Amino acid sequence: MAFLIARILRMILQKKRPFEKFNIKSLVYHKGGNSFPSNHSTSAMILAFSIGYIFNFLIIFLIIFAIITGVLRIMAGLHYPNDILMGFLIGFCFGYFGFFIL
Repeated sequence: MAFLIARILRMILQKKRPFEKFNIKSLVYHKGGNSFPSNHSTSAMILAFSIGYIFNFLIIFLIIFAIITGVLRIMAGLHYPNDILMGFLIGFCFGYFGFFIL
């Protein structure tokens, strides 16, 4: 469901990636396309909560690892900060509420 929401937002907003918009070379090869919200950030946060649900003592480490993943995507020129933050928000909502509330 989280990826469906991210996919719909990408199709509606069609926000280009920073390396495309500013015509710069990204640190890693990546094809062009829409960047908002970040699928990597969404999946990293959902994975943090799903593994953290099983191994509670790892949850803080996994969330920090997800945040590092997002920061690296920004540094590589693949996403804007708000792409990452929205991906985190979607992943957090589905991960936290799906695993810990419901």
